[in-house]
Parts: sequence; C-alpha cells; structure tokens
Amino acid sequence: MKIYESSKFHFARTQYRAEVGGFTVLRLTYGRDGGAIKTATARDDSGKPVYPDQKSLILAMKTTLEKVGGLGSAMVLRVDSSNRVFGEFTGTGRQEDFLCFLGWLATEIGIMLELDVKQAA
Repeated sequence: MKIYESSKFHFARTQYRAEVGGFTVLRLTYGRDGGAIKTATARDDSGKPVYPDQKSLILAMKTTLEKVGGLGSAMVLRVDSSNRVFGEFTGTGRQEDFLCFLGWLATEIGIMLELDVKQAA
C-alpha cells in the first residue's frame, strides 16, 4: 500500500490517492477542518488504474468501516460527474489522522479484495 499526493480534483487543494496491489482504491480530499475518503472511480494521469469492480470496492469499504465501531452506516453513496457510483466517508479531524486512516482503510480493503498489500504500488 502506498499513498501519493494527487491533483485530480480542481476544487480540493489537499488531496491524496491510495494504491494497493497495482490499483488506485481510495482518494482523500482534505479541507479546513476535515476530509472525505472516497472509493476511486478514475485514475490520475500518473496513477495506477482504479480497481475494476466498483461494487466490490464499495462493499469492501463499507464492511471495513463497520469494523471501526459501526461506521459503515456513515458511508454514503454518491455519483460523480461521469455518472459513476462511489462510496464516501466524511468527518472532522487533523489531516495527519485522515492520512493514517486512509492507509489503514486501504490496507484492509486490499486484504478483503485479495490484493497484494505489500506490493509497492
């Protein structure tokens, strides 16, 4: 699992992508006092392709969030500008905490999807 800075979204000044087993699986956008972690629907110009089975990726995120005190119900489904469904979890907190949580979440999702979580992305 590896986390990279990203510039995918024009509206978010601070953003990252998490790659696991050769795929981009999650994105983090961070604002003034909180952030959003989303399942990835499209690759960055320099990033790995997104995980191809979006339904499984969304389910893996929801299931993994359930492990953290039942946070699965806090994940919402949204639709991007290209009409692709993605899962999103938002909250308040420090950027460092969101980055740690992004890494943990990406690793757990990678294990659930049987990806090589130790592979350098």
